[in-house]
Amino acid sequence: NILVVVEGRFVWRLNIDIMVVHCDGNLIDSCSMAIWGAMQNLRLPNVVPVQKMGGENGNIIKKATDEIMLDGDIANAILPEGVMDCPIVVTIYLVPTVAISEEGKDTSARVIIKKKQGTSMIVDPSKQEEACASTKISVSVDSSGNICGIHKYGSSSVLSANNSGNIGFGMLSQIQAMATTCSGI
Repeated sequence: NILVVVEGRFVWRLNIDIMVVHCDGNLIDSCSMAIWGAMQNLRLPNVVPVQKMGGENGNIIKKATDEIMLDGDIANAILPEGVMDCPIVVTIYLVPTVAISEEGKDTSARVIIKKKQGTSMIVDPSKQEEACASTKISVSVDSSGNICGIHKYGSSSVLSANNSGNIGFGMLSQIQAMATTCSGI
């Protein structure tokens, strides 16, 4: 209803096209911030439908036509409701941390043991850091810090403290805090 000019006839339709010129990683977040910035600067011209005056038997009747008038003055432009609440996407990359220990002093009998220690979270990675990640999670955050959407990429499971293979509440709250902090909104 926010974008309706004349009910049943005219409505604003907004399209956003993004052309990526160069990518050094973190493309989804960059596009999200560009869309957010465009929405913050959106102003729609004031639109007035043209009404036709007519009359029958001495009665004056106003009738809507298929014509509209656009007010070209930017001072009269309107900011649609909800634009300031446009969410942004923050992608968090999970990189497994590995501890390496060596056993044996002789080079021929040396055994290298790798043990998975935990997971590090990286925000705004380069292409090289993206390549090291086992999983990435995109989180949509609104201006109030609420999570609007979450999407996990990749086949790797996101392990919580109990290793259940699901996103645990502890990790989700860390992701929400990180996304809200990084969004800057």
